Amino acid sequence: MHPWERDARLAKEALKKGPSSYGVLIEIACTRSSEELLGARKAYHSLFDHSIEEDVASHIHGIDRKFQSQMC
Repeated sequence: MHPWERDARLAKEALKKGPSSYGVLIEIACTRSSEELLGARKAYHSLFDHSIEEDVASHIHGIDRKFQSQMC
């Protein structure tokens, strides 16, 4: 599996599992280059027919959203 696809699948799984898995999203966002993030974003859209930004916005609420926007 290509690293971009792996990151896309990890992000989707973290969103499904909920707040206890949001650290995966933070790790991906903070440790990948801009090129890798763009690749993961494209892979996510291709695999799941949604943008990762829309899915994050619809799954993460309240203090968790504020926390994530301040990371990195």
